[in-house]
Amino acid sequence: MSDQISAAVAQARLGEHQATHQPREHTSGFVVSSLMAVLFGVFGFGSLFAGGPAYLSIIFTPVSIAAAWWAVKMGRKAANKGKVQLDLFEHGMTFIDHRGKLSAFRWDSMQVKQTILKQKADFGMVSSTSFSYKVYGDDGAEAMIEGSHEGNAAVDAWGPAIQQAVTKAQLPRLLALFRQGETLRFGTLTLRWDSLAAKDKVWAWDQLEGAWAANGSIYLREHGARRNHMLSEISRIPNFYIFSTLLDLRLDAERE
Repeated sequence: MSDQISAAVAQARLGEHQATHQPREHTSGFVVSSLMAVLFGVFGFGSLFAGGPAYLSIIFTPVSIAAAWWAVKMGRKAANKGKVQLDLFEHGMTFIDHRGKLSAFRWDSMQVKQTILKQKADFGMVSSTSFSYKVYGDDGAEAMIEGSHEGNAAVDAWGPAIQQAVTKAQLPRLLALFRQGETLRFGTLTLRWDSLAAKDKVWAWDQLEGAWAANGSIYLREHGARRNHMLSEISRIPNFYIFSTLLDLRLDAERE
């Protein structure tokens, strides 16, 4: 372990080292972005310097610049992907991104937002799975940890390990507060022992028949309703594992 990581671990009191991972950051967009930058550049800048129609330059030049910017970003990630390192500890984690920036987080105070996307090719077959975990520390630190798989493979073990560690550290305290009637906020969603609220609606628990996750979102079914209600995209819910556990627990209690 480097001196830099050791110092961060000691300062944040992260405890014993448990695992090291090297997540595979997304770099596949480099070739596509480069080709787009060249193609749109021909139409945009070519029209500008050749005295062609002005509207071609107005439309294609900004697109070419944006594609070139994205290609540079992906190229830097590809060149420096060996620097990426995730270390899991007893009480938290450290992450070094492709720029060499080190961030430290504690399980008992961090928030995680997850996004998992399955890209489908012909005949509905999954061609690749990409995933990202954006983590936030109570000291303002942020990090985006990304990876991808070809085909319908499982997400790398480090993703669920982070979510499970955060849940283990924070759930007991939040569950006690929940049972005591305290308000728990998960982004735009609010849980109370007597109600569930989104920013535009409030449900008493006896109004709800059930809840489940599908296609990257959480859905609710109200008693007697013909259609399901999309509550939120999972990627917008901080500490989704905790939210889901509390939601299921309260719905189960209502059924008893």
